[in-house]
Amino acid sequence: MKAPHTMTRANLPLLGLRALLLTATLCLAAPIAVHAESTAIYIKVPERAGGANRPISLDVNKSMIVDLPTNVGEVIVGQPSVATVIMRTKTRAIIQGVAGGDTNIFFLDGAGNNISVFDIKVVQPRSDVGNALEAAIARNIPGSRVKVESVLLDGGVNRIVLSGTTQSDDDLNKAKLIAAQFAGGDANVASIVTIAGNQQVMLKVTVAEVIARSSSSWGSTSTFRRAASSPGWSTRRMAMP
Repeated sequence: MKAPHTMTRANLPLLGLRALLLTATLCLAAPIAVHAESTAIYIKVPERAGGANRPISLDVNKSMIVDLPTNVGEVIVGQPSVATVIMRTKTRAIIQGVAGGDTNIFFLDGAGNNISVFDIKVVQPRSDVGNALEAAIARNIPGSRVKVESVLLDGGVNRIVLSGTTQSDDDLNKAKLIAAQFAGGDANVASIVTIAGNQQVMLKVTVAEVIARSSSSWGSTSTFRRAASSPGWSTRRMAMP
């Protein structure tokens, strides 16, 4: 007859490892709810969503698939010029980004009850020009921290916004010149770059002036004290510049 299994101290680490592996497996198998702004290309709305708002970020000319828990009777799009919806079936929708902007989409059932609401943010994707320009500025202007926002408009026109910091006005002008070459002209470049070097120069000048004034005042005070201690001199208060 087989002896019953008994638990010993040697079995405890093995049991703990098995429990940990089981917990990890259950966590991986569980569905993940999307609450923060999502850039997923597929979303399945749970049955008990209760009409909750779902923030979604979508690029222009990109699409995402949405599976809904019940049949859709009506779809309301706040700004059709920003995003559109195509119902493939009664429970599957395709949301497409049309142009940059914000809108919301309501999915209602046949009785007018709210199934789900999507807060859609459609963004223009950053062009390859922006990535190349930012790298070129960093390579040719050491010490600069210039960020590039680039949007490719219809007709292949790049609009560029420069932000961040440079060490001098000369560095800023160089950055603008490089950006104009990428954007096709000065009119397509806007700059909100600040000069970090100016603040450092002003600080150095201010500190130098304070040191100079302190040295001058100390020298005048020492002379006055030495003169006041000599015979025949009277002491009186003197105004220092």
